[in-house]
Amino acid sequence: MAKRGFFILILAVLVVGGVSALEMSTGGGAIFLLDINGPTKISYDGELDEDTKWTRNTTYGLGVGAYAFFDIKYVEASVGALFAFPPTPANSFLMSLDFCVLGKIPIDFNESISFAPALGFEFQLPLYMAVNGRNHYIAPSGGGLQRHYDGNPVDRSSFWLRLGCIGDFSLGGRLFIRGTVLYGIRLLGDYDHGEYAGTDTEKPGPVGSIPSGARYDRSIVHGALIKAAIGFKF
Repeated sequence: MAKRGFFILILAVLVVGGVSALEMSTGGGAIFLLDINGPTKISYDGELDEDTKWTRNTTYGLGVGAYAFFDIKYVEASVGALFAFPPTPANSFLMSLDFCVLGKIPIDFNESISFAPALGFEFQLPLYMAVNGRNHYIAPSGGGLQRHYDGNPVDRSSFWLRLGCIGDFSLGGRLFIRGTVLYGIRLLGDYDHGEYAGTDTEKPGPVGSIPSGARYDRSIVHGALIKAAIGFKF
């Protein structure tokens, strides 16, 4: 028992010593994001309508937020809050918690400037969503490209793969400015596939009359994430 305790103590000392030998820092700042929804394929009775007017065009969403990070030289972990206007549904607002972990390889250009290629993942956990100012949404009887939304924001949780660069610029002493630019691809979720709550017309005819039961399948969701922060080195 004593030997086991001794080895555990030695292991703890090695771990703590190894971590303390790394450069550690913390800080916080602002987030700016751009989400891009690729074209949505529309099919009816299992057949894809090749007419481009039945393929929804690319749409864009914007968001801002704040975050705090903790950095151990080769890894940055952060948590933040996002306030976004997603591409779909239209006129929607989404408030989420944001968790991000990035692996990076720091490259020092000089004593004041360093850059690091970064690769990692991001998870966005929605806490609140509203469409047209309400916390639930049902497509109007006039049809259109809206889908039913039952008011549960967790249904729109998203997982992103991120790739980009982190740059640190010394302000003198222990303070520095950190800029982060990331491109990402979101893994498609259940809400990226489903049926429209449209009109009760039969096979699509004039533009704007997508029938109830027509299926939609989103092709891709990707976008950019920009962060600007002030950090402190331990």
